Amino acid sequence: MIKKNNIGVIGIGKLGKFHIDKLNKISGCNFVGAFDLDLDLVNKYSIKNFLTINELFDECDSVIISTPTSTHYSIAKQALNLGLNVFIEKPITDNLIDAEDLAVIAKENNKIIQVGHIERFNKVFIESLKYIKDPQFIEIHRISPFPNRSLDIDVVMDLMIHDLDILISMNLNNKIIDIKASGASVITDYIDLANARIQFEDGLVANLTASRISAKQMRKIRVFQNKSYLGIDLFEKKLDLYKINHEENDLIENKKIEIEDSDALELELIHFIDCINNNRKPIVSDRDAIKALKLALKIKELINESGKI
Repeated sequence: MIKKNNIGVIGIGKLGKFHIDKLNKISGCNFVGAFDLDLDLVNKYSIKNFLTINELFDECDSVIISTPTSTHYSIAKQALNLGLNVFIEKPITDNLIDAEDLAVIAKENNKIIQVGHIERFNKVFIESLKYIKDPQFIEIHRISPFPNRSLDIDVVMDLMIHDLDILISMNLNNKIIDIKASGASVITDYIDLANARIQFEDGLVANLTASRISAKQMRKIRVFQNKSYLGIDLFEKKLDLYKINHEENDLIENKKIEIEDSDALELELIHFIDCINNNRKPIVSDRDAIKALKLALKIKELINESGKI
């Protein structure tokens, strides 16, 4: 019988709270408690409150890190060197040097890093992969109201990085040959609105827009390919396939594809525990997260160079 993994949560903001809720429901792990610098925040929940991060580490086999991005590296490095597996909310770190170092430390200690690019566990996205064949153009919009979290990073690192990870995962053997990007600071001192045009070696062009200054929320992907178009709504959990029917005078037919109801965060955490128990590489490993981070940083650099923020 596999021993239940003792897991603790570091950081109890909006995402940390969600992790706690899910870990309490997952039978394959033992949620031991949480640590946050704001002790009053921890005391709001009926969970064990660790007074120091080291006390939490002492009782854990693995930890969930849902703290501000600037702290990811130091916390993950300490946990890995103590022999713990780590789940890090995206982005993995705020710079490539630290991210690469974490990957090396994890390998040296034979420990797992999984990064919280949650859309990979969205059943709509998973189902859509069955219908995507040699896309010619991909358009992605991710917009949301101004958040009360992640204010230490810009919209590229907060929102667009989800879609960069998705795009890279769909084009693993397709080299990026050109990137153009623009953006604007509207509410904060960081980039609040960003657009990137990414061209791949096979001719595929992807246009991505991310904004955190909208009145509504939208997470949509549109994939255009030979004689078909796929509409993927990650937020509403809807999938539409449009195809040309040559037997009906080239009429465009719409097929609505049923999606099984599921919880992406719960699936993500179950996968993390399964990878630990069976010594498997996560779907979103440290190396996958580094690819998304590298592309995000390049887009930020291009926006800053353009002088349009």
